[in-house]
Amino acid sequence: MATTIDFAVLLSLVGAHVPPALGTVCGATMGGLANFFLSRLWVFQAGRAHLMRQLLLYAGVVVFIGALISGALVALVMHIGATVVIAKCVAAAVTMSLWNYPVSHFVVFRTEEEPCFR
Repeated sequence: MATTIDFAVLLSLVGAHVPPALGTVCGATMGGLANFFLSRLWVFQAGRAHLMRQLLLYAGVVVFIGALISGALVALVMHIGATVVIAKCVAAAVTMSLWNYPVSHFVVFRTEEEPCFR
């Protein structure tokens, strides 16, 4: 669901002549917000933890930095000749697997009794 929102925002903005890197940042931000609530409730089952702490960590660390990483990757992959859709797919795969999930697991949604790194 979050990826669908991400791609829909990106493609809508690119269709309106917004630069692909900026559209990527906007799409990643919107998709990231959807992902926060899905992750909080279902993936990490952290619905009882402090909402504002999680939201601030997620917005500041996962979404903001992840959106910048994703935007930079789209610009880089497009610079070497890929289309915006291919570049976005590459950026999404890298950002989700190497940034979003690990940071969500070890920082944002970890419980107080579990260590930051095991």
